[in-house]
Amino acid sequence: MSSKPSLPPRCERTIVDVKETQMETDEPLVTVVIPCFNGELYVREAIQSVVDQTSTSWVLIIIDDGSTDSSPKILREAVTRLGERARVVRTENQGACAARNAGLKLATTKYVAFLDSDDLWMEEKLITQIEMLENDSRLVGVTSDYFLTNPFGVRRARRKSFTWSTNAMIDWTLLGQSAPAMNSTLVGDRLTLLSLGGYNEGLVSYGEDLELGWRLRAKGAVSYAPRALALVRIWSGQIHNDTPQMISSLSLVYDGLREREPDLAEKARVNASVYAAFRALKVEPSFQALLGLTKCFLIAPKISFLYIARRAGCACYGRWRRT
Repeated sequence: MSSKPSLPPRCERTIVDVKETQMETDEPLVTVVIPCFNGELYVREAIQSVVDQTSTSWVLIIIDDGSTDSSPKILREAVTRLGERARVVRTENQGACAARNAGLKLATTKYVAFLDSDDLWMEEKLITQIEMLENDSRLVGVTSDYFLTNPFGVRRARRKSFTWSTNAMIDWTLLGQSAPAMNSTLVGDRLTLLSLGGYNEGLVSYGEDLELGWRLRAKGAVSYAPRALALVRIWSGQIHNDTPQMISSLSLVYDGLREREPDLAEKARVNASVYAAFRALKVEPSFQALLGLTKCFLIAPKISFLYIARRAGCACYGRWRRT
């Protein structure tokens, strides 16, 4: 983390002491949207990583999604110090997708960037992605490479990259190793995101960004910065640890995909069942969990075997790279 103070004194348009590489603009180019529900553990660090950006061409909207912990107090203190550059909007608890959409609707800038309250950005993130968007009018969104971190913000595993190629989209859909961590890496064109209706509020972890990713890619060109510009935190309190809810969300995504990509949707559905069965065996080994995995192999043996082989191969490769 940076050695800068937790938040700077009250700011009007710019933060003092910024780097020479910053973009000079009269109006902010990007609105940063942070959805926050009971984020007291990490939201200070998320906000600080926005403050530390080399680009000063941003404003911040934090949606407090009905937090019941000390988050409201933390957020009030943060925006007081940031002044006109930041605001907090408190809503009833409706989920992260609704919170992101609320921020998107309030934004007035050319671009919108999303950051989950437990993740972090590198200092060059916004300036790198905004320059890409400004230099290529075809682009409607840009993500970036990222690192996974543990609850303490210590990097682990190798750098993750997502190219937005057709193969990458297929692997993401099939629950492979490819995923853009879009909820904390995306900087997108605001009007394009609004025209798409933003996130599907009926979906949750993994399903919501996958579904938006397909729609965004169909709307225009999406690219990525081949630099690790975000730290995505993995910890026990995240909603994607609720496997049944995650699988239910993915099923809705696959239902929507079936009309365009019926074969891909069917393979993805089987893979999700195998994934859920393995998760169940890992969390609480039982005859029922083993039976669920057996059913997957009986119904679709080839797809099930290929999925397990691919996951096992990627895991072995990852361990080899870390040695």
